[in-house]
Amino acid sequence: MISKFITPILLVTMTAFLQQTNFLLIYNVKPNLVLVIIIVMAFFIEFLWYYLLLMLIGLSLIRTSPGFEKEIIVLGFLLLVIFPTKKILPWKPQISIALLTIIATILFYLFSSENIIIKSPALAVTEIFYNVIFGLIIYLSYYVYNGRQEKFFINYEISASKRF
Repeated sequence: MISKFITPILLVTMTAFLQQTNFLLIYNVKPNLVLVIIIVMAFFIEFLWYYLLLMLIGLSLIRTSPGFEKEIIVLGFLLLVIFPTKKILPWKPQISIALLTIIATILFYLFSSENIIIKSPALAVTEIFYNVIFGLIIYLSYYVYNGRQEKFFINYEISASKRF
């Protein structure tokens, strides 16, 4: 029980610190790890208060200056919308995470720095791609870590008559 409470906090903290480094800088593109990890955690967290706590931790750790930065406010608003949205999406979590990551990344750039999409769309598309890949890797890793009993990609059952 304690690990299900502490693990998401540690993951958000580690990814926020990792986002501040250039460790994952690939072809001058750095994925938005806090956006990705909080979107993924939305699919594992049931309580809004805990989701808001993770958001607060993640957003406060990536802040680069005192006060409110435009990017942090936009990211916070987008993440607030993700939690109720995940409940109405009809797809499996992997597809929903990929779709929400794509939409959130595009909206983040539109509202915080629209020049990136206009001046270098290849950079924005590359970051969207990295965000989706990292989101699915994080989802799969956390899914396996939690030991979920349902199948990951395909829900199927082998009947007793077909086993033998």
